[in-house]
Amino acid sequence: MAKKGVNVLEYQGRDSIHAKTFIFDNRLSSIGEFNMDSRSTFLNTESMVVIDSVEFTECLEKEMNQYFKKSLKVAKDGSYIEDPNLKPGKVSWFKSFSITGLSYITGLFQYLL
Repeated sequence: MAKKGVNVLEYQGRDSIHAKTFIFDNRLSSIGEFNMDSRSTFLNTESMVVIDSVEFTECLEKEMNQYFKKSLKVAKDGSYIEDPNLKPGKVSWFKSFSITGLSYITGLFQYLL
């Protein structure tokens, strides 16, 4: 998404957030855990709610600002755009190793999607 010019922000707070929030044209809001990939579309039971309301979108944006302040923007190459007020969160070597290993294993089954 970032490669296509969409503003993607990743929360860098102490806790992890699995939720995704999208705002389209200051009118449509979508909130949920749905990942934008074929696995989520065809295999998982992740959900996303879409709300068509200018008023709701304004309220959502105000609430999300607290998270935006603790989020780094993702550049088109997948790196973070530096912010002098915020440092990227650390990922443990175990989690990084596990995710990398699992991505190779699940990649073998990608054709099933």
